[in-house]
Amino acid sequence: MNMQKRNKMDITSYHQKYFRPSCLKALNLRFNSWEFYSLFSEKTHDQIKLPPELTRTPEDTLLNYFSVLREAENMGGRSCGTVGQARTPFPIAYNFLSKEYQNKLSYDEYFNSFAGIGHTSLIKLFRVPDGKKE
Repeated sequence: MNMQKRNKMDITSYHQKYFRPSCLKALNLRFNSWEFYSLFSEKTHDQIKLPPELTRTPEDTLLNYFSVLREAENMGGRSCGTVGQARTPFPIAYNFLSKEYQNKLSYDEYFNSFAGIGHTSLIKLFRVPDGKKE
């Protein structure tokens, strides 16, 4: 087994064991390497254009959104060092929101809503019925 693949498994196991309030497998494990984040690292939220494949289906959109947030932290001055990809994921995740919602929620409000958060795990995803009777 190559070292990169082994390290990815070790990190995933570590997160599964120590950072989750459930024994269910996390669903938001799509972006475990720095390469994805490096595409956006020097850009502000208003300079980011998400690749269309990230939002191809509603399920892909949610899983990719929470996979990006999994690596984000907004611990303020309460930590030493960084968690995951630090604050780089927030501008990326903000772009998963619709433009209409972004008009209601500024980037600063969005970012501040994660104050004190060092890790996000998605452990359940259920399709909501559309309410139409068949």
